[in-house]
Amino acid sequence: MVYRGKPSAACAECRKLRSRCDKRVPACGQCIKAGRGCSGYRNTVDLMFHDESTRVVSQNRGRNLSCATTASTHDGILGPAKRATSTATTTPIKLAGFMMYQPLDDLGVNVFMSSFVAEDPAISLLHYLPDFYAKTGFASPALSQIVTAVGLVSLAKSSHSKDMCNVAVSNYGAAIRSINAALLNPNSAGQDSILASIFVAAMFEALIIPQNAYMGNCCTHLAGAVSVALLIFKEEKQTDVTIKQCTTLIKTVIMNCWTQNVFLPPNFIKFKKLVERRKTTLTIYDQLLDIMTEIIIFREELRDAAGTNPMAMIRRALEIDVTLDNFGHKLELEAPFKTIELPIAQVEQLAYEGCFHVYPQPREAHLWNNVRSSRIRLHQVIHRQCETLTSSPHVRAQQKTSDALIISQATEMVASVPQVAGYLEELNVLLSPTRQAGPLQMPTSLPMEEPEHRCPPPSEPYLRSPSLYLILYQLYMLHDISCLPQHMKAWIQGRIVWMEEKVSPLDLQGLIETVRQKPWDLSPVSEELEYASFRSKLVGTSADAIGFEAQDTRGMLPKEGLGGKNILHREAVSASGMYSCCSVGCSMCN
Repeated sequence: MVYRGKPSAACAECRKLRSRCDKRVPACGQCIKAGRGCSGYRNTVDLMFHDESTRVVSQNRGRNLSCATTASTHDGILGPAKRATSTATTTPIKLAGFMMYQPLDDLGVNVFMSSFVAEDPAISLLHYLPDFYAKTGFASPALSQIVTAVGLVSLAKSSHSKDMCNVAVSNYGAAIRSINAALLNPNSAGQDSILASIFVAAMFEALIIPQNAYMGNCCTHLAGAVSVALLIFKEEKQTDVTIKQCTTLIKTVIMNCWTQNVFLPPNFIKFKKLVERRKTTLTIYDQLLDIMTEIIIFREELRDAAGTNPMAMIRRALEIDVTLDNFGHKLELEAPFKTIELPIAQVEQLAYEGCFHVYPQPREAHLWNNVRSSRIRLHQVIHRQCETLTSSPHVRAQQKTSDALIISQATEMVASVPQVAGYLEELNVLLSPTRQAGPLQMPTSLPMEEPEHRCPPPSEPYLRSPSLYLILYQLYMLHDISCLPQHMKAWIQGRIVWMEEKVSPLDLQGLIETVRQKPWDLSPVSEELEYASFRSKLVGTSADAIGFEAQDTRGMLPKEGLGGKNILHREAVSASGMYSCCSVGCSMCN
């Protein structure tokens, strides 16, 4: 490879006329003024290096051929000793201990792109980033520095290298300074590269901050990204990459608010509506995220009401519950599952009352469980609000209705445990004792069949659940519900003990610390977990100093384990229909 210098990024017409090109999208200003067609812009990375491998190989072959011809001409007069010497000198030289080193900046980018990005939008929220980075993003100091920082901090975690972690933190600090400098400039604030940089900075904070620590910087970055995205729309600079970034940002903000128990950032609803107007399709997961947004807003309303109007809170909770119920009917068509019943005596410990579900994929089970757990949380609020009212037949009836629904939804959730906990094969053995056990196939239709019938083959490969932490967290939540039958709580406790023996002590400790805080409770959130306020607001068409601060985390090695925010992170990821948050290699999701 031969380096040929930095090429011009101008369009072909401006290069021919040697005129200044402003490189605007979809056409440059010079071409628009001249009324000519703009050819677009080249990928300057591809032009920096020229592959001369073919020419070098052909030259080398010619040189070897001439040497071979000369050797054959004189072979007749060479003695045996000379022949032996000639043969020895043609033996390939072994470069023992030879090693090629990769610059840390390149290493960080490569690790980021290979670990946190996938091409399939179904498994990656950043599927658009490699193409954008290769075309224009690499030229942004902020984006290149923050991508390098995230890649290196991920590598530092796996290699336990504090030195590499310090380099990552240095890159992060430089990226924050570049972001702040760009935000002070009205011409550079509303760019896709700045929006992407702020989002990736939030990823860095999530990776570097210890478990159970306050995620204020991460929340501030996400709120800042919303403000920059609104600025891009206000200046009408949005591109296809902008829409993809904003779609990712909406999912991530909702996930973060759901898991961190914080409020939505300012103007988020307005921003969400702007993006949805430009989207062509609305998936079943997008619909669930809309409902989750309603629940987050309802949580804020609970804090503001502070028990002053319990009847209004009950009515609002029932409205959201009706929406979730209607969504469940749609989900029956989009993600059907099969219910199987076996004699209780055979599967007393594996399946509650001998009943369990089989889903096409584990993520469908998590999607269903998020709907069920959301309904449980709403009816727990209804039950508590009823307790503050004067006892009446209507209030007592509502309490009984809520308790019954909580029990029914909990029963559905525990029926999903065998599959999401990974021991479905053990139940498969009991489906037909006279037949040799084989893998249990996934269903494609909802109606329940007799246990001895096998399900039709799946339409896509079966993906196993990455870990036990998510279902373990949900079982902790169910075990805390007072109205559940004692025999159900005893079965749940047995499964909890079984799962606790299979996870690492460090992971379990972090999870238990989170469970003590009861993050599933929709009670008013703590003031300490609100979004950090910005030093200034957007004024006019400029982003006047949306300031970010780089936390001093030098020497702090990211901790192992899946406790604290990590387990909640996975719960929210499953709600959005993703296998993982931003990649198949996310350290929190896999």
